[in-house]
Amino acid sequence: MLISEMEAVLKNLEQRVGRIEQFLPSLATKTDLERLATKAELRDEIRGVKVLIEDSRSDTRLMAEHLSTLMSQMIEVLRRLERIEHR
Repeated sequence: MLISEMEAVLKNLEQRVGRIEQFLPSLATKTDLERLATKAELRDEIRGVKVLIEDSRSDTRLMAEHLSTLMSQMIEVLRRLERIEHR
């Protein structure tokens, strides 16, 4: 290999190392990775959230049913009041 070829290879290598050095700080360290949740932990959290969502849906359904009952009762009271007024 000629000296000029070796210089070109070294220059190319130096440029590549420079790009790698710029990229390295953005990589997660071992400590960073240890702080992240595992797949099993994430699955457990998702299950918990799903349970909360289902509970909220059930509560919403119950509230809607109670509201419907109350509205029916209010309508009946209003009808009775109208009958009393028309007497």
